[in-house]
Amino acid sequence: MEIAVVTGPTSGIGRATALALAADGKHVVAAGRSQAKLDTLVGEIRAAGGSAAAVRVDLGSLRSVEAGSDTILARHDGIDVLINNAGVGGGRGVTEDGYELQFGTNHLGHFRLTSLLAPALGPQSRIVQVSSEMHRRSDGIDFERVQKRTRSRTGLAEYSTSKLANLLFARELARRSPEISTYAVHPGLVNTAIFPWFVKPFLGRPLTPE
Repeated sequence: MEIAVVTGPTSGIGRATALALAADGKHVVAAGRSQAKLDTLVGEIRAAGGSAAAVRVDLGSLRSVEAGSDTILARHDGIDVLINNAGVGGGRGVTEDGYELQFGTNHLGHFRLTSLLAPALGPQSRIVQVSSEMHRRSDGIDFERVQKRTRSRTGLAEYSTSKLANLLFARELARRSPEISTYAVHPGLVNTAIFPWFVKPFLGRPLTPE
């Protein structure tokens, strides 16, 4: 049975992805922050005849990422699919490690997770980085700014920069490890919890549950 690790699997795109992978016969490793929500998702997948297990991973904490990676590697020698999906949008503040919240969560958390899971990723593995066309709105990565609490009024500039980092990371992964199939995807404007309230009126029906 193929092993698929999905971050942010309890709502929105991540949830839809986890359910689809389980329905396709893969064992889903659901990596997320809320143990209660993870347990609910795993129970739903198993009730439908699928295979899944939960691993708590808070991408805003490199310590949590390291602990979660250790758990995943202890359970699985190989990972067939890694989907770096989780993210935050419009948030204000810094991560546990002192980085701007969106850059630290959307990029650095996944960067560290992917690096730590590298021993289990082989020639047949696939890595999918959920980025965004919003990366085009970024002027580049200011490495001093991403270590500060301050952010733009809406937070969209910081979100765009984090998505640019996602894209550049996927590109560099593909260059350094050509034996692994690496992708960066733009999922489109999907009404999920990541969008701030002022964007919601321009989106369609929410991808439930939030």
